[in-house]
Amino acid sequence: MRRRPSSKLFAARVPPRERSSRAWVGGLLAAETRSVGWQHMIRLILTFTLVISQVACGAIQEEIEAGAEFGATHDLDACLSEALARLDSCDSPGCEVLVPGFARACAEAAEYSASFCNNVSGSIRQAASWIHSRCKLRANPKACYKVHQQAVKPCLQAGA
Repeated sequence: MRRRPSSKLFAARVPPRERSSRAWVGGLLAAETRSVGWQHMIRLILTFTLVISQVACGAIQEEIEAGAEFGATHDLDACLSEALARLDSCDSPGCEVLVPGFARACAEAAEYSASFCNNVSGSIRQAASWIHSRCKLRANPKACYKVHQQAVKPCLQAGA
C-alpha cells in the first residue's frame, strides 16, 4: 500500500523569503520525485512548469525594461555593444534567452545611427552576411546571431 505525502511535509518545503525561488523549486522537485503515483507526479510537473514560467516572465520583462532604458540614452551601436557584453557575461543558457529581448528593446528605443546602419543597408542578405562575419568566431554564435538580428531591425525597417 502506497503512502500519501503528509501535508506537513509539503508545508515544510515552503521557502523562506530569503531563499531564491530557483533553489526552492529544485528542492521541491528533488523531494517530490519519490512521489506516490503518476497523478501526483503530473500535478508536480504542472506546478513546477507554472513556477518556472512565472519566474521567466519576470526576468524577460526586467531585461526588456533595462533595454528600453539603456536605448533611450544611447545609439544603436552602443545598444549592440552592451547586448554583446551582457551575452559574454552569461553563465547559463537562460541568460542567453534574455539578452535578445534586451537588444530588441534597446534598438527600438535608441537613436537611429547612420554609421551603424551603413553596415547593413541594402538587403537582408547583406545584413545576414555582416552578422555572420561578426558572430562566426564567438563562443556562442547562435545567441550572437539573435542579438545582432534584433539590433539591425531598425536599420532594415528604415531602408524599406
